[in-house]
Amino acid sequence: GLSTRFDVLNERVDGLSTRFDVLNERVDGLSIRVDVLNEQFDGLNTRVDVLNERVDGLSHRIDEVKLDLGVRIDHVGQRIDLLDDRFRHVDRRFDQVDMHFGRIGQRFEKTDQCFEKGDARLETMNLCFARIHARFDDVNARIDAVDRRLSPVAQKVQLATLMGAVAISVGGFVMSHWDTTIMVAKAITQQHQPMP
Repeated sequence: GLSTRFDVLNERVDGLSTRFDVLNERVDGLSIRVDVLNEQFDGLNTRVDVLNERVDGLSHRIDEVKLDLGVRIDHVGQRIDLLDDRFRHVDRRFDQVDMHFGRIGQRFEKTDQCFEKGDARLETMNLCFARIHARFDDVNARIDAVDRRLSPVAQKVQLATLMGAVAISVGGFVMSHWDTTIMVAKAITQQHQPMP
């Protein structure tokens, strides 16, 4: 019974360990996603640098077409509008990234809550283990007390068994030598009779 309870208790501890391993794997997966997001940011920064280089080139071209302010200025204006649209698109992507970071922050908070719940459960299990050990100590103490009470009784039973064995041996000897015993008794009786 106690061995089975310990086995069940060990299985529960193994299950809790497995759940913590799954939680660690999820945290690792979240870390990988954050790394991918950082790589995307690096790529975005590279694109912004390229865009800055293009803006610089556009500025040089504007300087070159200052003498021809007609169609070239309109064309440059169109390209600037397109560039503005691209900046707005980049700005929207930054907003999306900001929202994504907000979600990641919420996930981290949930993860912290899960760890706190896990710690609370571990504390509860430690208390349960302490209570179980205390009960085992109490049971062992009671068993020791019963052993101390049974020890004198066991000694008496052993003595009675020994005396019974001796009595049986003596009785067997007397019964097997009954005729000889009768003859010896008669001889002793005759020796103690008075002379006529």
